Amino acid sequence: MATQITGWSIFWLVVAICFIILSSMWIYGMAYKQTRAEKAMVFPGDDWIKPGEKHLRYDAGVTIDAPAERVWALVKQSGQSKAGWYSFDWLERLFTFDIHNHYDIHPEWQDLKPGDYQWFHQAPLSIGEWVTWVSDEPPYGWASHSDTRTDPGYKNPGPNQE
Repeated sequence: MATQITGWSIFWLVVAICFIILSSMWIYGMAYKQTRAEKAMVFPGDDWIKPGEKHLRYDAGVTIDAPAERVWALVKQSGQSKAGWYSFDWLERLFTFDIHNHYDIHPEWQDLKPGDYQWFHQAPLSIGEWVTWVSDEPPYGWASHSDTRTDPGYKNPGPNQE
């Protein structure tokens, strides 16, 4: 008896392949983008997550051959409503997130400060996170948080009450 291949069989095969590819990308990003020294670094906000508390956290480190000031100017203008997330913008648009990466520095996007809201996608019909810490001095960086249960400075929900 011959097995019949249906449209649904092909659909589920494509879904499975996409799941495997995206999962592999996530695992690669979580496991191999930081050195051991980078993973051991302590940042503002690390103490907000208590041992054993369920959370979703993403730390990343990438070595870039460019002056830190230039990289920081690009990083601090990231966000859906600004310069994008410097990710796979074709993939973000495939999932209907209207995100377009900008690799030039926009002065109007350089004023990142605690209390700003970073949209993940489709502002203002989206979710996002509050910027809770910014350092415009070396070592440059910013931290954000989206859990109003434990966020020490931003007890208000996001703009869409998320």
